[in-house]
Amino acid sequence: MLRNLIIILLFLFVSSSISASFIYVPMNDDNQTNHLKAYGIVYFSLKVGLKAKWLLNYDGGAFFSHDGEQLIFRSSRPKTEADIKEYKDLLAQGLVMPTNMELYVCNLDGSDLKKITDLGAANWAPFFHPSGKKIIFSTNHHKEKHDGFNLFMIDIDGQNLEQITYDAVFDAFPMFSPDGTKLIFSSNRNNHGTHDTNLFIAEWVD
Repeated sequence: MLRNLIIILLFLFVSSSISASFIYVPMNDDNQTNHLKAYGIVYFSLKVGLKAKWLLNYDGGAFFSHDGEQLIFRSSRPKTEADIKEYKDLLAQGLVMPTNMELYVCNLDGSDLKKITDLGAANWAPFFHPSGKKIIFSTNHHKEKHDGFNLFMIDIDGQNLEQITYDAVFDAFPMFSPDGTKLIFSSNRNNHGTHDTNLFIAEWVD
């Protein structure tokens, strides 16, 4: 499938008689088995001046595992007709409202895609622990009104969810130092009622 798409793209570049403007590159789990190569095709198309449109997913915020073998990312993937309609209506305005995002992990080549969380609400800003066995991330699934974000940690297999921070405002974008002894994250805590977001460093003890 991908080989055929590459051939078609090359044909587009060398032929002056082609009138088609878009090629559909499936990115969903059912029809695409190698997401990284598919993204590569789209990137190459953009680089040479072709146009691309993203349809019906909101994948991003990806980070490598410390050994460079895996990717962790957050994704909003509407399923019901109502959710899909809302997604398309917002997309038509150039907007997204990623209020429901879950975490996914895959190998570097896009294979072995696994859903890590199924918590509802917004689960995002994931980062691997240096051991490669755990993921730290930001979420508001535990807030009754989803009006704040705290840091949580979960095993790579989706087990042993643990809350890390407990303040009432906004904690996100956590990252570990390479040796796993420090955690840095952004937070709205201690900002005296302003909208300031600052960086905080904490000692990490497993």
